[in-house]
Amino acid sequence: MKKLLTFASAFLTAVSLFAANTGDTALMEFYTSGPDTYADGTPVVEGETYLFVYVPAGATFGIDTQGALQGGAVKLGQAAAWKDEAGNVRCPYRVLNYSTKEYPAGGSFQIVLLDTRVNTTTLGGFIDSYTLGDAVTAPEMGIQKALASKTPGAANTMNAGSTVGSVKSLLDAATDTPVITAVEAAGGAATVTIDNTRDFGQYTVMESATPDGGWQSAGADKVKGNGNSVDVTVPASTAKVRFFKVFAK
Repeated sequence: MKKLLTFASAFLTAVSLFAANTGDTALMEFYTSGPDTYADGTPVVEGETYLFVYVPAGATFGIDTQGALQGGAVKLGQAAAWKDEAGNVRCPYRVLNYSTKEYPAGGSFQIVLLDTRVNTTTLGGFIDSYTLGDAVTAPEMGIQKALASKTPGAANTMNAGSTVGSVKSLLDAATDTPVITAVEAAGGAATVTIDNTRDFGQYTVMESATPDGGWQSAGADKVKGNGNSVDVTVPASTAKVRFFKVFAK
């Protein structure tokens, strides 16, 4: 069963979700005025990902560490955080056209800020946590209506007082690095034991004829972490000497 992250307490300022219906289609605009922050209160890094999602009525929203939506939510689009002329890092303006039949009234639209930092300045890790902008309910079909319009610069607390069930990012610190603790050879194949893996983390075992370069796939490139130790069977090879190394994907 995939682990779901709960809602985080953080700030996205002036979240705007505006819908205008015409017949069976509608336009929804997404943006924040910034400066935006992660769940821990630190400024958002340029290039971080915002998702624009539709959550059906009654659905329980969640995201796993690979960024896959849970609970029936649907991703309509995404954007990268950028720094505006005032120096605020925020979600850029995006307008999306959607079908009111496919995404009916009763559901809601939200901006979701992911946290994929592998350290304080570098992006590209697994999803440590996420924060949600105010939900805006989808309008009735055929009705033109501005659903939300916040004053630029007005702070908007998202799910204040709640906590985040944070799943540790794979490469968030030196202590999170996977380690090969044992190698047992049998008939040309090998069993490689990897410790310190993370839930939902993906790893690949590489091999080389020398210990300092020339790493190639050892045929075990879709290893799933389980939060502790994993035994990986590496297929047999004709190589007389094999050095193994584990990489986090």
